[in-house]
Amino acid sequence: MEIGFVKLLRNTELSAVLHGLVPVVWFLTSLPAFVVTIQQRPGRQRWFLLPFNVAGPIICFLQVGRLKAGLDWLWAFTSIIYIFHATSGLYLEQWTIPDTASRSGDFSAERLYASVKAWNNPRRLPLRVSTPQRLFTRRQRAYFTFRKLGLICIHWGIYLATDVGTLFLLRPAPREFAPPGYFHFALDRAALLRTAYSFQWAWLTYFILTVANAIVAIFFVSILQLDEPDEWPSLWGNLLQVHSIRSFWGVFWQNIGSPSQLTYGRFFTRNLLGLKSKVTAEKSFLAFFVFMMSGTIHAATNWMTRNTAPVDDIYGDMVFLLLNFAGGLLEVLVQKLVYTRLKMNKGKENSGTAYSVVRRAFGVFWVFVFFYTIVPPWQFPYIEADFRRRFVPFRMNVQLQRPQLP
Repeated sequence: MEIGFVKLLRNTELSAVLHGLVPVVWFLTSLPAFVVTIQQRPGRQRWFLLPFNVAGPIICFLQVGRLKAGLDWLWAFTSIIYIFHATSGLYLEQWTIPDTASRSGDFSAERLYASVKAWNNPRRLPLRVSTPQRLFTRRQRAYFTFRKLGLICIHWGIYLATDVGTLFLLRPAPREFAPPGYFHFALDRAALLRTAYSFQWAWLTYFILTVANAIVAIFFVSILQLDEPDEWPSLWGNLLQVHSIRSFWGVFWQNIGSPSQLTYGRFFTRNLLGLKSKVTAEKSFLAFFVFMMSGTIHAATNWMTRNTAPVDDIYGDMVFLLLNFAGGLLEVLVQKLVYTRLKMNKGKENSGTAYSVVRRAFGVFWVFVFFYTIVPPWQFPYIEADFRRRFVPFRMNVQLQRPQLP
């Protein structure tokens, strides 16, 4: 029996799986630490538990080299996002479990349920603090499941169609994605490739997060039945409302990590900088702070996973995000300048439907030009590396089959 167990441990595949689970297990230690901490009243006892809340995610971040390429980046990024989320909720926002979730202060199942949901709520969605009351019938849960499965199938179909269609129609070669400059306004093939791939990063992020969110929602709503369908809204806003860089990030883009970063930003503006709430200076600082923190998190993750990265570019994500902040700031300045020059009052500003349509159309065009300009220098090296990875085996086979001349 002992010999068989030793052989099992020596199994190469099993050892690799166990080796890769180490950082994940370290990250999951944050769950009991969070549950215990949120039961404590804000104060000294909570601060004593701070090391236990951040130690697991920090070790996970440092150990992601055990994971395969892609998974290492995901867990490293998740670890940092979680540290912001947990420390913000427990120590800045000072979350507590409402008395309605317990009976006479006992550590009941309802308190545990509410604590776990708070641990997994970086978006700051409204939480039900009591265990599910089966507000939804089996038929409604089944409908939710089929709707999510349909969403997954549709997105997979669109992904395959766009990927294969782009390759078939454009027939891009790796050499065409050599790092370009920011500005290229000639009507040539390079402009066509820029147009086709300027939004690929956004589409891939949308696709991956939407499918992942649907799978996790099915698991918690339909299988475990711990959540209700209405507790899993879409990650994204209305794309039709995007007519500026600010609305792209503030209205449409997912807000998984930004709520906790905004809490940290408000702590600095109101306690250290002495800025008043919702004034222009605070809004500008908060926008800069979120973009800067997000860029720093991306840079730290890229540095930790540099050995498996397809491109040696640690600061590319940070530069891209800061350029987006600069684009949003430029929008504010131009908007104020135009309104001042034309002396538009509030009545005239909203009186004409034609003006609103033209303004939105110009805004959409501006968003396209902006990403057309700044995305290729950031993303083309990754696209080139991806194409070379895809085409290398094919080229090797062609060379092996080529007859040798006497």
